[in-house]
Amino acid sequence: MSSQKLPLAGKTAVVTGGAQGVGFGIAEKLSEDGAVVVLADLNVELARESAKALNDRGGQAIGLYADITKPDSLEALNLE
Repeated sequence: MSSQKLPLAGKTAVVTGGAQGVGFGIAEKLSEDGAVVVLADLNVELARESAKALNDRGGQAIGLYADITKPDSLEALNLE
């Protein structure tokens, strides 16, 4: 991470479908800007690997299972 002021420091971002593709690209940018990133994805193993990649670059990320078509799944994230 750069020593410059990070515009999203102190913020948390949840990226659905964040384990790969466009979702991961968004998660990367949010992480570079200082956000703590939650990669919520159907493929929890890949989400965890992707979060590790962001953490290895100096970010703060976690990969969790989420199915946005199921409200109970989103409530289970319990990000408070």
